[in-house]
Amino acid sequence: MYNLDMIPKNFFYYWTGKRFPFVKIIKKTSLDASKSINNELDFVFIDGDHDYEHVLQDIEIWSKKIKKGGLIIGHDYTWNGDKKTKRSVCNAVNDFFKKNKMDYYEPIDPKRNDLINRSHDRIWWQQKQSN
Repeated sequence: MYNLDMIPKNFFYYWTGKRFPFVKIIKKTSLDASKSINNELDFVFIDGDHDYEHVLQDIEIWSKKIKKGGLIIGHDYTWNGDKKTKRSVCNAVNDFFKKNKMDYYEPIDPKRNDLINRSHDRIWWQQKQSN
């Protein structure tokens, strides 16, 4: 398991290392860290920079690292972003899954007319097709 963060929070890293020795802490940007992590991850949880371009970049980078049947998960789906441009976490997530719809399963609740699954606490997720 990896924990990526460019700006280390000393107490958090100390606590994580003591409590979860199997977690490897990587103090790099998401893009730089992705270059040293293999392509067979069971899941990825994205909660990084919240502007449209960075969210889209994170999803594009990390979705390639998830094995078939694995999960891509993120936070702050309802983040509004820049009010002027309407560029948000939600838009980046939706744009990615519109473009890559065939690679992922249908959402659990298709009545919502979403491209992703969502929970009440702003978490979004989608499962990579296993076939």
